[in-house]
Amino acid sequence: MSLSFKAIRNIGLASMTAIILAMGFVFFFTTTRITNSLFEITQNQRPRLELAEEVRNSFLDAREIFNGYLRMEHKDINPAVVSMNRIINKSEELKKFFPEEDVNRLITAAKRFRLAVATHADEAQTDITGSRAIEMEKIALTTAGDTEIASARLIKKARGNIKAHEVSILAISKNSWKISLIGILLGISAGLLVAFFMGRGLNRPIRQLVDGTQRIAKGDLTSRLKVESHDEIGQLSEAFNKMAEGLSVSIQKEKELTATAEVAAENEKKRGVELSEEITERKKMEKSLRESEGRYRSLFVSSRDAIMTIDPPDWKFTSGNPATIEMFKAKNEEEFLAYDPWKLSPELQPDGKASDEKAKKMIEVALCEGFKLFEWTHKRISGEVFPAEVLLSKVEEGGKVFLHAVVRDITERKNMELEREISLKRQEDITILQQSLLISAPFENKLNAITSGIVRIFDADFCRIWLIRPGDLCEQGCSHARVREGPHVCRFRDKCLHLVSSSGRYTLVDGKGHARIPFGCYKIGRIASGEEHKFVTNDAENDPRMHNHGWVRELGLVSFAGYQLRIPGGETIGVLGLFAKHPISAAEDAALDSLGITTAFIVQQAAAERVVADAMKIRSDFTSMVSHELRTPLTAIKESISIVLEEAAGKLNDEQKDFLGMSRRNVDRLSRLINDVLDYQKLESGKFEFNMQGKDMNEVIKEVQNTMASVAKNKGLDIILDLDENLPKTKFDRDKIVQVLTNLINNAIKFTEKGSITIASSKKDNFVHLAVKDTGPGIKKEDLPRLFVAFEQLEKGKDRKTGGTGLGLAISKEIIEKHKGKIWAESELGKGTTFQFILPLKAKDKVLVIDDDRGILDTIKKFLEKEGYDVAILEKGLDAIETMQKEEPDLVILDMKLKDTSGYEVIGRMKSNKHTLRIPIVAMSGYPVELTKVKDREEELALASLAKPFDMKDLLSVVHAQLK
Repeated sequence: MSLSFKAIRNIGLASMTAIILAMGFVFFFTTTRITNSLFEITQNQRPRLELAEEVRNSFLDAREIFNGYLRMEHKDINPAVVSMNRIINKSEELKKFFPEEDVNRLITAAKRFRLAVATHADEAQTDITGSRAIEMEKIALTTAGDTEIASARLIKKARGNIKAHEVSILAISKNSWKISLIGILLGISAGLLVAFFMGRGLNRPIRQLVDGTQRIAKGDLTSRLKVESHDEIGQLSEAFNKMAEGLSVSIQKEKELTATAEVAAENEKKRGVELSEEITERKKMEKSLRESEGRYRSLFVSSRDAIMTIDPPDWKFTSGNPATIEMFKAKNEEEFLAYDPWKLSPELQPDGKASDEKAKKMIEVALCEGFKLFEWTHKRISGEVFPAEVLLSKVEEGGKVFLHAVVRDITERKNMELEREISLKRQEDITILQQSLLISAPFENKLNAITSGIVRIFDADFCRIWLIRPGDLCEQGCSHARVREGPHVCRFRDKCLHLVSSSGRYTLVDGKGHARIPFGCYKIGRIASGEEHKFVTNDAENDPRMHNHGWVRELGLVSFAGYQLRIPGGETIGVLGLFAKHPISAAEDAALDSLGITTAFIVQQAAAERVVADAMKIRSDFTSMVSHELRTPLTAIKESISIVLEEAAGKLNDEQKDFLGMSRRNVDRLSRLINDVLDYQKLESGKFEFNMQGKDMNEVIKEVQNTMASVAKNKGLDIILDLDENLPKTKFDRDKIVQVLTNLINNAIKFTEKGSITIASSKKDNFVHLAVKDTGPGIKKEDLPRLFVAFEQLEKGKDRKTGGTGLGLAISKEIIEKHKGKIWAESELGKGTTFQFILPLKAKDKVLVIDDDRGILDTIKKFLEKEGYDVAILEKGLDAIETMQKEEPDLVILDMKLKDTSGYEVIGRMKSNKHTLRIPIVAMSGYPVELTKVKDREEELALASLAKPFDMKDLLSVVHAQLK
């Protein structure tokens, strides 16, 4: 019996499959080997070559910069050092691809070249003869050759590996035809075997199918075939069985349909009546729906808000009203509907979340809760981004669910909110600036704080302050004095405007053109001499009152504002002026006008303070002179009395000894008075130096007790010690604390006639507590507040029994407060007096590090903490003062180039704040020019400097020195 077409096709397909599988195996085997070689080149050998070439390019850049530096084409050598650092930092990555010996040779040569380059640059600036610089130049050129050879070796090895893999791929490709032929022969053999075995199994089931068909034709509907397989013959047998079953069911149903036909005819009559009533009701509903739809259409078309619909499952736009087309800048509704909702939003929302994911979340909430109101950032088709308020509402109609969206552009509202926030922030910054100006600080620092604050707060290009002072350069080459004609002739030789502070683009205050400006000339001089106290323009490029439009245009300046520095009702004392690259608003103008008045007050206050300072200097000079002139004869008198008392000049009787002893005691007293006056003067002027070291307080107390014991014994008094032997060591100036204890014990002896004096020490919380208690007459409660006031005596005139300046306790109070401690007295009449003071127990010195490089911050923090310091770090300089007041650091390490401000701004704020005025500072910088400026101002700014990069041991040495 012949085979069916489908069977023959299946046999053929099976044969072809066997052939293809065999050929595929051969092809897979060949391509796998080629792919592996290509993968090795792509994943390992190519990155190896790229890394070697990157290293070589970095070296070539460094060498080119160094050669340009030698030819004086480049002024800065730092980029060469940075390039070499990039090579050195890749050492571990290089070792993954290349032999360690080759990498070490390259890194060693690179480090030597970097050192020679950096040393040459330093020596070239400091060595006058240049001999050392020449030596370093030779070393640099030699090491450059070593570095080039080492980097070339790496490139050569990388290219060699790639070449080897390419040869392997070529060999495999040449032999691939032999392997393919073997695969074809194997495939044909497998196909013939499959065809033979498939043909044998087809004859028997086909015979059974023919017999069953003949029985059905004779009317035997119970005939069924046995299904023995699931191939196409088995499927045909199943179809035969279903056909026989279907014929039986069809005959039965035909009988049932005949019985129900009459019942259906009767029901159809009843349904006709019901349908007529339903049609009438539906027409009424359709009319109402058309009226509702008309009202919605009117609202849809006339609404100022964008209204659109979004349909599932893809949630695409299906409609949009005219406001939608206008809002998203589409040509028509068809163009708008062509965009997916996600395409009309930026990739990310302001909170950093992806727009598509967040939009799906909003849709889920709207579907679950029925609606969702939220703010969203949309994007017009033109690309413009704008803020919007979106209301998503769930709508169900005819069994279909979709979303109704209303979008409102809230750009104007957001701009108003932003403007209000900016205004509040600006006012807050101005308030902080004005408060900082109330703190005692050098006059120049305050003016610099004003100009730099205005540049920062108002985003000004630059800001300057001029003060009216006597003309001082008229006959010494002033460019303005040489002008003989035109509107800018210098008419007032007795006065001109002196530039005293400048911040922003131009920070120099000694330029030839602007350091002096004639009164009444140019825009600044006219502001100073004009009746109007200010001049503001937002069209600086075209305003006829501006005298140099080309300069304004070249710098891209938009606005200028100038304000007279004048106390209300007073005369003009200067001008505050600024340029900006944006318009100056009315609110900014008002704020700047107010700052002009503040600046005028600062200038007048400084003038008054100069008068007071001059008077204080005269007093200080007078005190020093008188003290010196008194000390010299007192020394001679004291020595002379001592010689006579020792009877070196002859025998003395008892009466003579008494008189001379009285004279010596008064000389000692006078000497102490002079010392007290000088100490108080030093404290007032801030010249009292402190040498803080860790000491045992009990040892100091015992030393003072031994010194004062003889004085107490002469009055019949005992000095009793009540010391806590477990008292921990603390940090203090030994000599200054000895001075305080001596003063307190001496006062106790002076005012106590009988009894004893007790010195006690203890630890309370984080403080060392000391007390000096006597059994004297005590002090009235109302007199206690006067004890520590300078030159104050509780006993006056004839009631005064003891001498003194009234400075001892005032000096003691200053010394204790400099130690961040506290001193006070407790007394009751007739029961003695107790003077007490506390000193803080500080386990570690606190160091604050300010740098915008997180890596440097972490490195310094870890190192100093290992050395026993308590370290805090800060990335923003503008937060420094607030942090210092909270942390109370003992030392500040400050980078002079910060992202948010300059190191000089931070130093200025520290020096103008009484809480941070005396904190030592270590200034660091990686810029040679900046470091030179810092070193030139080390004494002026009272700081130490450190060049980046630095060794941590050098940092530790500087920290030790500053904390001392």
